[in-house]
Amino acid sequence: MPGFLLAVNTQQSALNKAVSLLHFDHRYSCITILEKNSLFLATNSYQEYPMEIFEFGDTIVLFEGIIYNKSPESIREFLISLISEEGFNQQLIEPWLATTDGEFVVVLYNKQSSKILIFNDIFGRLPVYYAVQNKTFVISREISFVKAMISNLEYDRFAIASTLLFGYVPGYKTLWKGIYRLPYNSVVLFDIEENKFTIDEGERITIQNDGDNCGKNPEEKLFELLVKGTINRINCLSKPSLALSGGLDSRLIAGILVNNKLKANYLTYNEKGGSADADLIAVDQIVKLLKIEEHHKIIELGSTDETSMEVLLNMKQGLNYLGMAFLIPFLNYFRDNDLQQITGDGGDKILADLRPAIPLRNECDFLKYLVAKNALMPLDKVLKMVSLSKNDFFTELIHIVNTYRAITYEEKYALFLLQERAMVWLFEGEDRNRYFAWITTPFYSTEFALKALSLPMKSKKHGKLFLTFFKKLESGLETIPNPNWKLAPDQQLLIRWLFLKQRIKFSLPISFYKASKLKVKASSEIESIISEIRIEMEKLKEVKPDWFHFEVIDDELLRHEEFNWYLRTIIELWKKSHII
Repeated sequence: MPGFLLAVNTQQSALNKAVSLLHFDHRYSCITILEKNSLFLATNSYQEYPMEIFEFGDTIVLFEGIIYNKSPESIREFLISLISEEGFNQQLIEPWLATTDGEFVVVLYNKQSSKILIFNDIFGRLPVYYAVQNKTFVISREISFVKAMISNLEYDRFAIASTLLFGYVPGYKTLWKGIYRLPYNSVVLFDIEENKFTIDEGERITIQNDGDNCGKNPEEKLFELLVKGTINRINCLSKPSLALSGGLDSRLIAGILVNNKLKANYLTYNEKGGSADADLIAVDQIVKLLKIEEHHKIIELGSTDETSMEVLLNMKQGLNYLGMAFLIPFLNYFRDNDLQQITGDGGDKILADLRPAIPLRNECDFLKYLVAKNALMPLDKVLKMVSLSKNDFFTELIHIVNTYRAITYEEKYALFLLQERAMVWLFEGEDRNRYFAWITTPFYSTEFALKALSLPMKSKKHGKLFLTFFKKLESGLETIPNPNWKLAPDQQLLIRWLFLKQRIKFSLPISFYKASKLKVKASSEIESIISEIRIEMEKLKEVKPDWFHFEVIDDELLRHEEFNWYLRTIIELWKKSHII
């Protein structure tokens, strides 16, 4: 990702190599802020990317990102207040974050005390990666930089298994041993002289599973907060453009923009092969209903090519799988036209009922349901591929889940969807987009999101909150079918029946719906791809980790499109780096 680079006690050769990997296109430049006394601090970004650097006394302050509800003067005033003779007043950070709406990371370096302070926003919206190896400390927004600074890098077996199973790595691990993602709402303190490193995690996210402790008409206040978050974002962007799909999330933001007479462009992509046909039908209805035809444009996408896959792999290093490379031309449009992207990302988690469809009485129920609902392919095959026992995999998974602020297994499941599916997988996807242009979503507006998460899950059941918000707009958006449901939000009886069928399905013996989940795609194109993958696997026998077994992978698995893409991502990583 574009952003800051920081390393302490590193070899110059490793530093030179790391920086050389970061020139993603002609817009990017790496600017060194300080390279002295074993400390390297720099930025790697394009001109339009939001970054501010200033000095106050003996302290260098780097602010990356945007805060939407506070003035630049008040932000700078707060950052200066963190500086003290002893180092930093870090006790001031947590209460300030609770009232701050934005996507940002802050780095402060005090030359006098040789101490570094780093903290991120309350949801950790900008992924940050770090590693500590011997006396070397590396932390950066750019995963390629961190990887290049670590010697004898190895892949993490649990992480590879999780990626193939879920599509992402739960918790704070990455694909590589010893490289971690910085937890959300965290403060890092590094003392260079003492070579001491600490992370202080702030308030953890909670959700309201049941109860009625939100007062009268909380939906009214919640809607006002969403409108406020949307307006604040528009006011901070020079050329805001909404990525409009047929789903409920971006549709709601479009309605708010039009209802409040906020100027924006509306962009929709049309994927080759017709996979977005249902979306396009809904988009056409939305555009006509809101009367935004003059400001709406459809971007036609071609087939995914090798160049797009190479671009994505270089940027994200496998943390966003190659199946998303088809989006690169869409993102290029934002870059080439100097647009900032607004999305509906997060609405499907913040405003949704995340509870499991059936009661989870114990850990065994929880694990069975979690895998059945979220696995892309059979667990047993994945574990055989990576030579990992079910007990070892589940032990690590449960260790992650037990860090949540949750009591019941239903709450743990809801937080898994929020913290892992959304705040790992989706945040990485959003950050892919930031390589091209700034991206934001009102659904993670701090006050709105915390308020929404405090509402009982039953108030969000069957899309009821979306329906309430659509009706407040008085634009008729609730009458347009959601492509995922094939039903409009105002068809509540039919939606209830749809969710009831899901409850019945998951009440059946686990083997029944587990066996029916793996969908395969048969075509001459996929058969050709399978042949290519088989050839690549044969070439990589001497390069892959000893614990990974290609022989477990049969043609049925390779016909499963998502597995195919995740496997190809890992294979390309091995080809590129020869890391074992």
